[in-house]
Amino acid sequence: MAENLPALPESVQYLPVLNQDLGQIKSMLAKNMGAANLTAADLDKIKVPSGDVPLWMVQTLEGPKGMEALEGVIAMVSMGRGYWQSDDVGNTPPDCSSEDTIVGFGRRGATDTNDGPHDCASCIMNQFGTATKNGVAGAGKACNERAHLFLLTGQGYLPQVVQVPATSLGGWRKFIARLSSFGKPFSAVVVKMTLAPKANRGGTKYMEIVFNSTAVLPPDAMARVEAYAAAFAESFKRAARPEYGDAGAGSGDAGDAPPPEFDDIPPSPENEE
Repeated sequence: MAENLPALPESVQYLPVLNQDLGQIKSMLAKNMGAANLTAADLDKIKVPSGDVPLWMVQTLEGPKGMEALEGVIAMVSMGRGYWQSDDVGNTPPDCSSEDTIVGFGRRGATDTNDGPHDCASCIMNQFGTATKNGVAGAGKACNERAHLFLLTGQGYLPQVVQVPATSLGGWRKFIARLSSFGKPFSAVVVKMTLAPKANRGGTKYMEIVFNSTAVLPPDAMARVEAYAAAFAESFKRAARPEYGDAGAGSGDAGDAPPPEFDDIPPSPENEE
């Protein structure tokens, strides 16, 4: 497939998944990991920054590095939800969570005695107006939803997990709809993610992810990416489960006083498309 590589962006021309046999990659990981099984918790996470500077902080062999854009191929996507009754979540698991955003398990309030399963779409904690922050009701949702994108880059054999907060989920869904309209799965394109400064109705600033595709993979390259994803799906599939102590995962409100990177933006004319 070497003849196809020059058509790809330089950032992914030397993507290990496209240039190394899958067996060699698995052999290298087995040598490094030993008897330990690789899990999603072992992977480096990339989060949307909470400051005013639109730079991603990416882990490299030399340490964290600020980057204006992330570019690579998404091998797998995982969605999840988490609800905490208290704002002070500390290092605690969510009171209710879902690994697919469809069915949740847990208690959805102090008076709830049902641990699930229950339907996430109709759950009261998934409705606008249920969020609270420091005891003050807001317009957002009490239940936190996010996506995890397993992004393969030229930096290594393993993906880095890009955490897409609720404030960027609308853009992610539009990007996926755009790919679908052209008959392309997310594993078929090189994706580029940049950051755009935004502000909520209360004036709090946050960063929103902007998604674009910069190239289409040739069929053999896409097949390699999909084979890689299938080989490691068992290890990576639980990444959407909210992590203990996931900072800011408690209830909040992007419409009033968030941390906005973890909360839903309430309906408004500009985002009710």
